[in-house]
Amino acid sequence: MVGVVGHVTAWATFGVTVRAFALMIQRRPLFFNPSTHALTAAVFASAGYYIYQIEQRQYEIIAQRRKELLDKRELRKAMEAKQKAYIEEHHLNTSREGYHI
Repeated sequence: MVGVVGHVTAWATFGVTVRAFALMIQRRPLFFNPSTHALTAAVFASAGYYIYQIEQRQYEIIAQRRKELLDKRELRKAMEAKQKAYIEEHHLNTSREGYHI
């Protein structure tokens, strides 16, 4: 839960900073119409929450994909071991020395 609070707080702070910077550029008083600061903080906080949710979904997708790749790797190792055992069991010659084209 700290991750959500951190993202939301950071983005809300960024929004208030952007609003203050915009007022400074316009050479207006810093606390001119303070409700716009609250509105900006709310908008940026919701953006921070949305970005946090996107990150969490991406982490889940990455973890799922990693699990799938590890499962495929294990399957491939098992298949290679099975093939090697079959070759050794039946004394198959895998070298190409006897083949002339």
